[in-house]
Amino acid sequence: MDKPSHWLQDPAGPGGSYREDFVPFTGFTFDNLAHRIVQAVRNLPYEVDGIMTTMDPLLAGVAQAAEILGLRTAPVEAYRRSTDKYQTRRLQQTANAFTVTSLDELILRLERALEPLTYPLIVKPTLSHGSHGVSKVNNETELVNAVTHALSSVACQHELFGLQDAHIGEVLVETYCDGPEVDVNFVLWGGDVLFSEVSDNFPCSGDDVVTESTTEQFIETGSVWPSGLPSDETRMLQTELLAVVKQLGFDSGVFHVEARVQHSDAKWYRDKDNVRDLLLGMRTEDSLRPRPFLLEINPRPPGHSDLMGSAYVNGVDYYALHIMQVIGDEFRFRSLAHGFRNGSQFHYATTPLPLHSSTGGLMPHDVDLFSAGLADHTVMFRPFFRAGDRIPNPIDLRYPWFGLIMLCSRKSRRHLLEIVATAYNRGLIKLGPS
Repeated sequence: MDKPSHWLQDPAGPGGSYREDFVPFTGFTFDNLAHRIVQAVRNLPYEVDGIMTTMDPLLAGVAQAAEILGLRTAPVEAYRRSTDKYQTRRLQQTANAFTVTSLDELILRLERALEPLTYPLIVKPTLSHGSHGVSKVNNETELVNAVTHALSSVACQHELFGLQDAHIGEVLVETYCDGPEVDVNFVLWGGDVLFSEVSDNFPCSGDDVVTESTTEQFIETGSVWPSGLPSDETRMLQTELLAVVKQLGFDSGVFHVEARVQHSDAKWYRDKDNVRDLLLGMRTEDSLRPRPFLLEINPRPPGHSDLMGSAYVNGVDYYALHIMQVIGDEFRFRSLAHGFRNGSQFHYATTPLPLHSSTGGLMPHDVDLFSAGLADHTVMFRPFFRAGDRIPNPIDLRYPWFGLIMLCSRKSRRHLLEIVATAYNRGLIKLGPS
């Protein structure tokens, strides 16, 4: 069920073999989403065993529709709370966290504040998918601009999803945590943890931003498996974040939790060879215990690059598990929720490939992975443009990248990150004249 002209719609098209049917689905709002889904499902000429989505703003509506249809689902309220970033923030005690619904409300709050805000702060929509509209601000002027940006980004997402709803939700303003960012994935059935993993996120551009900006500062810039954090910190993350997932009311499914480690013993650094890695022994005060700083709980599988990373590293397919959970197939769910017996056999990383160009141009037919020494280490390469496509000036692109690459090393984490540095910093393509 998606917008007309979707690539899955044409039965003779490239996606025709992937679905039994296609239902054009437009013109819905938050309030009528569940009713529209129920109506569409009841009009189908066959039985439906489950319904699911991977789009965060639609999760609660899909769960409500499943309840009406008598299909398997977690409680609707659990989805509502987990997809509202302010509600999840309230699960942890955090200073400087508040919400506004408009720019006028923000300005009024600033005028009436008894004490000045402590910067830097993070500004993000409470109801959005992924890290869109998230900004780091260092002063009041940047804060005002960031709230405007957050509100507009949600409106753009509504248009992308086909959601015709004026309700944009609130904007959350909260403390910025500079600890290393991680993804923690859980596979649960009936409260039992069948599988869990922790991977490192490379620093986002926003972690270095010190000047006013309205760009997407916190879009993920790649991940590394397995995590390089101290083992006591990864165990702490898995224990404490699992408790939050269960506190929300979930006991089965796949959960993609994003967090930072406050007071971590590790910190990202870049050495003289331009290689980034976590440096241990960086905690300045032994009395400060590492703790998770929760960013968001996604009651769904991770995005495509993280999904592929986990599949290669651990042999676990989160989307297959997600489907098994939705249709209530416990036997296959438990069977598929096991990683490799001896753990990961490689070190893996994903990284975007920047456009090293100041003018734009035409996408070439070949990407030179061989001369850069990347071919033998490349697990997956996904270009964002076809050969001959005109690529705008990178400064005009939301993401100034021409593709995503997944790399591996049998030797060591250090060797892997040297390969990542080569891929990221070397110009692998030369744009042709427009």
